[in-house]
Amino acid sequence: MASSGIRIGGLPSLRIRNLEKINNVYKITVYEGSNSQYETFCTPECTSYMDAYLESRTKNGEDLNIDSYLIKDQFDITDLEQIRNKSKGLTICGIESLLNVLLLKSGVRVINHSRNRKEIARAHGFRKFFTTQCIDSDINPEVREMLLGHKIGLTGCYYRPTPGKMYNEYEKAVDKLTINEENRLKRELEQKIQIEKSQIEALKSDFEKFKEVLMYRSKR
Repeated sequence: MASSGIRIGGLPSLRIRNLEKINNVYKITVYEGSNSQYETFCTPECTSYMDAYLESRTKNGEDLNIDSYLIKDQFDITDLEQIRNKSKGLTICGIESLLNVLLLKSGVRVINHSRNRKEIARAHGFRKFFTTQCIDSDINPEVREMLLGHKIGLTGCYYRPTPGKMYNEYEKAVDKLTINEENRLKRELEQKIQIEKSQIEALKSDFEKFKEVLMYRSKR
């Protein structure tokens, strides 16, 4: 939710077929087959955790396929029969319950029997975080709204960005959407290495051209 802006209501219906890996991120199709269908992305950090989660399910005996739920209802890892046969997706109530437990365990919230609204929404706060980082990263406003699954009125009838354009705009916010500092530093290092490789290749190309000129002149 934090790295893709997905509403909590869009999570339970997600299947593995709704994921498409582009470079080191996933493009996610939300509300597949409905009038509200749209596409968004998640960070390399989130992608790596999702891959690890799916791999753990496979190691525990689940036969994953494209129709398998992306987020599965909790199961007992000692009950292999349950793992193999239980294909129920996690519900909104189940996700909310897990969030409540995590909020209390992390100390972000304390037990309070008051019915008053909390300062930060339990699930919607992640979506607000996503929106803020997209704005701070100067993502194209129309693309930002599309990543959030919002209709953009008359503009949407004429403006149809390609998946590549959507990805390029999303990538502007990846660093701000990355939670773990270690992952952020790793990404920065990979980018620097890629730039240096490009510079080395450019120098190599220039050197080859220079060598060809010298050989041509020597023959004359």
